[in-house]
Amino acid sequence: MERTYEDRIIKLESDVALNLKVIDDLNDVIAAQQKQIDMLERRLDLVVSKLASIDMESGGGPADEVPPHY
Repeated sequence: MERTYEDRIIKLESDVALNLKVIDDLNDVIAAQQKQIDMLERRLDLVVSKLASIDMESGGGPADEVPPHY
């Protein structure tokens, strides 16, 4: 069965509308992931800062000591 030009245009318009919806949905997912990444980076920075301050307060840790067998 041969499609008319009108049928083909309607199909193309439908495909374009579907693709635009998919793009919008993916954009929403990416935006949400970026917010989560930003929040996790801030939390990681806080953890690193706290660990650095604990290390400074304790004057170093076992990682700075030479093992007894050296």
